[in-house]
Amino acid sequence: MNRYLLVLTIVSSIVSFSACSSDSDNIPAQDKARHSKEVKLYDSIKQAGDFKEHKNMLLYKITKTNAKGRKIVSGQTAYFHYKGNLMDDKGAAGKQFDTTYDDNRPLYTAVNTTQLIQGWAEGMLLLKEGEKAIFIIKPEYAYGSRARTNIPALSHLIFDVHVTRVDQY
Repeated sequence: MNRYLLVLTIVSSIVSFSACSSDSDNIPAQDKARHSKEVKLYDSIKQAGDFKEHKNMLLYKITKTNAKGRKIVSGQTAYFHYKGNLMDDKGAAGKQFDTTYDDNRPLYTAVNTTQLIQGWAEGMLLLKEGEKAIFIIKPEYAYGSRARTNIPALSHLIFDVHVTRVDQY
């Protein structure tokens, strides 16, 4: 029985690895090259110490605190404004791909990883109502090897977030 489980685990791992490899094979060379540079930039930002790292998935810096704000709990509805940018070649916010500020309507959603990309959901759980932060999210906790409209594959994403309201849980 144990051998069967071991073989099943190994076969499953090989199938998963093959699926990942074929996704990776379809990524344009310029996206792979950009990703390599972004990994180095992420590491240098981390080493500089201005940002804290959370669960090896994102760097974050709280830019406005609110000691009296209601803390976000997983599954709770929160309202927030955000600006999403690609990382530029210096590790700063580059080309903007999305924002809620243009129409002045905050996004509201349950804060969990089924509604949001995993890195963003994890980052939101670090914040309280009224706080602002910057998240730098690794691609594997954002869209990974899947390109999106205006977001190339393997992109580190930078979000400027403002939690405007947290509903009672």
